[in-house]
Amino acid sequence: VQVALVELDGRRTVVNTLNGYICPPTGVEMKPGAEAVHKISMSFLRQSGETDVPAFLHRVIDFIENAQASGKVVVAHNSTFDVESLNRTLEAHGVERRLDLTRVFCTMRGSKRLCNLKDRRGRLKAPRNEELFRFLHGGAPPNVGDLHDACTDATITGLSYLAGRKRGWW
Repeated sequence: VQVALVELDGRRTVVNTLNGYICPPTGVEMKPGAEAVHKISMSFLRQSGETDVPAFLHRVIDFIENAQASGKVVVAHNSTFDVESLNRTLEAHGVERRLDLTRVFCTMRGSKRLCNLKDRRGRLKAPRNEELFRFLHGGAPPNVGDLHDACTDATITGLSYLAGRKRGWW
């Protein structure tokens, strides 16, 4: 329901963003628990969502493809979920373009063994976005109250990617 892309420069400054809300197509309902996570209601989407969803989705893919073409790394914290969700959204709105999962770096997968976090049973677990940020930066991410806002999450992911790169992780 929300797509956000954030471009950071090497100094960790946001230099470009693309953010929009997408109302599901007619007949597609939001999963019951989803609103509890991201706090975006169907009524908000109907009132404030993108008026031309296919055009917005083309801008999203253009943003990503332009970044990749210029040698930038496209990063997501849970790239499998994000890319699959975006591709389902593209299909649902009749947009034939798709994002290639193999061209998106995943900070969640890339940091799992490096963070060495354990679940309740003592097994290795992938860090949540906030956990990775805390591990790399030693404190809470900025705007921690806005977690699950796609723009905030994208910024936190980018900052973690840059910090991991600085440590030589990727």
